[in-house]
Amino acid sequence: MPTPFGADTWVQRTSVPNIPLNGVYSGIVQGPVNAVYDPVSRVIQTFSKVAHHFQGFASTAQISFDDGGSWATSFDEGVNAQQVVFTGWSLDGPEGFGRVHYQVRYKWSKAFLVAEGTIQPGGIELWVSEGGSSFYKLQDFHTWPALNEIGGNGGASLFATLPSVTNPILIPGSGPAGVDAMWLVSSFDLIAGGLANRTHFKAASLWRSLNGGVSWEIARDMEPVTGINPYQQLVMSPTSGRLFLVTGGGGSIFYTDDTDDLEHATWNTSVFGGAAGVRGTLEPMFGGTWLTFSQGTLTGPGGAWVSCDDGENFNGTGVDVVPQNQTGFMKKLGPTEALLVAPGFADPTTQTASYYTADGGETFLASEPWLISATGESPVMVAVRSGGTPIVVSRNGGVFVSSSKARGVADLRVICPLANAGLATARKLLLCGGVITPDCQE
Repeated sequence: MPTPFGADTWVQRTSVPNIPLNGVYSGIVQGPVNAVYDPVSRVIQTFSKVAHHFQGFASTAQISFDDGGSWATSFDEGVNAQQVVFTGWSLDGPEGFGRVHYQVRYKWSKAFLVAEGTIQPGGIELWVSEGGSSFYKLQDFHTWPALNEIGGNGGASLFATLPSVTNPILIPGSGPAGVDAMWLVSSFDLIAGGLANRTHFKAASLWRSLNGGVSWEIARDMEPVTGINPYQQLVMSPTSGRLFLVTGGGGSIFYTDDTDDLEHATWNTSVFGGAAGVRGTLEPMFGGTWLTFSQGTLTGPGGAWVSCDDGENFNGTGVDVVPQNQTGFMKKLGPTEALLVAPGFADPTTQTASYYTADGGETFLASEPWLISATGESPVMVAVRSGGTPIVVSRNGGVFVSSSKARGVADLRVICPLANAGLATARKLLLCGGVITPDCQE
């Protein structure tokens, strides 16, 4: 049987435009650090690294409306840029608008050649495009004021926690009087001044939208509940309706069962049966089980983790899926199938490989490296297109697609042995030789 998502299934579709250096920028510029994909509209948004200049910095963002076949620049402020675009998403707009696309930007600039500790007014902003590459500002998520020199005590402004905004999620009946509402979580921690006189501008907020994500209002201060963390994902259990909030750098997963009253709900912390670490995204598998993974650390590789009890407890599978000091990206393909794309273990600095599971993440089948680059081209995004095939954006700006897709199989599970009960009626069955069978393999 051919290896799912093997090297022979991947092709490069296009390359993302890079920051134009034009002889004035310095530093390392390697294309995107983040990307998002909308399978409904086939839109990819990529958000590029910052290129530095002695007067400021430059940052660009690109958008493609055809699965990466062609590109337009959606953000480019040039040498005196004061904004960085760091994430985004796509949603159905109000009636008559079709699909609209959002960007989240943070504004941070220092008064160069002025006393240390001086920063300009800034904040985290939501921008929108009504189907094109031109974006305009909708609203502020957070703001911070100008801060002049603090006593000349050697301080400098910096982010203790970089700005983060999760993907929005729709929860039916969760708004006031039982109306449908969308939710997201934002956070940042900006420090200014020296050790003797530091000032923090920080927040962790739960936001609510009652008009499909067009405008947002703060519903709750999350700092006392889950702390100031770089939040990367908000996701709901398809089995119980439980809501999960996943942190990046903190390595924690929080959950609540009370989605009818998110303004006052109690958030619990998932328990990991082993060493903590920076977690990847959280994927709901069949039967109330969950799959996540830990990124590689400075001292060892990252492994897969599964939960058999709807996310309350996670156990390590003993399978290494991300090499030491490397990052991977994962996406669910089917009820028990998932794909993780990460650097190859043989040579993590030059190779990219696929890791496929058909048992909810308990075991993985590694492909041979399908991307080899001397400059390193590890992934920054893995998504699934409307036809079921994956699309990957790499750190060097390559856009790759595979002809493989979910196989419609469910391998025997050992850690969660009862998870697949009833799966035959819930999952997609393949047609093989004119006979429908759950055991068909391609």
